[in-house]
This record gives sequence, C-alpha cells and structure tokens, in this order.
Amino acid sequence: MYYELADNLDLTEKLWTPIGDKDNAFKGHFDGNGFEITLNADGAYEASGLFGYTDGAQIKMLGIRGLSRTSGDFSGGLIANAKDTTLENCYSAAYVSAQKYSGGLIGYAQSGCRVTNCYSAGFSKAQNSGMLFGHISNGVGVKNLYYRAGSNIGAAGENASDNTSL
Repeated sequence: MYYELADNLDLTEKLWTPIGDKDNAFKGHFDGNGFEITLNADGAYEASGLFGYTDGAQIKMLGIRGLSRTSGDFSGGLIANAKDTTLENCYSAAYVSAQKYSGGLIGYAQSGCRVTNCYSAGFSKAQNSGMLFGHISNGVGVKNLYYRAGSNIGAAGENASDNTSL
C-alpha cells in the first residue's frame, strides 16, 4: 500500500490512534511530500506515535510535531516500534514519553531498520529515553542524523554508542 500527504495535517483536536499494532504492523510506503503532521497521541496504547508498529515499511519526507505519550511501553515521534523499516528525510519536534522506551524518532528500533537524513528537536522521557531512539538494536543502519535537546539526554537511551557507523 502507498500513501502520500498532499498538505499539512493538524490532528491536535483529535485523539490519535497509532497506525499499526503488534498483530497488524504497518508494512506500506508513506510519503510525506515534505509536509508536517501535528499529532495528539495520548493514551493507554502499548505503542504510541504516528505509527505504533512497522515491519518492512518505508517512510520518507515527513515532519511530526505535537504529543506522543502512552502509559504503555513504547513511544516515538514517528514510530513507536520499528522492524526492517526505512526512515529517510524525516524530523520530529514532538514531546514523547512511555514507560520503557521513548525516542524522538523511533522508540524501539529493531534489526533491519535504516534511518537516513533525519533529526529530532523535541523532548523524550522514559526508562530508556533518547532524542533519536529509546533503544537501537544491532543491525540498525544510521546516517546523517542529528538532534537538538534542551536536556542532558543523548541520542539513544539504551545501547547508546559514540560509533557513528552503527
């Protein structure tokens, strides 16, 4: 499935249900066309973000602002829990929080993910919290990422590394 934004979306007046859950992950292509979504994802979901769970997805040219907060385990500005997913030319300026894993871009990045030319300029809070990733597994490829933080948290909450060739 292929999805494409044609304009900015302001969803702050709507309580957002994340796209994809543990049993039915998002597997399509999402082209943001350089547009931005302002999100209000605040609930008791296991995973909170624009996308809850992705597996084999491709997401590009998308910006996120707003809120991604859950009493569950995973939260990300763009994706709460990603597997074998490509994220490119995206940004997050969102407040994200969860119980265990919270990241400005991706809360929990599993093996096979590729993240290129992305940044985060929001706030992240969880047991394992990072401005880019809450957790980053071995086998995740990253290139040209940056973050701007108003606090002392780093790029990744768990498995953080100074190695830029992850």
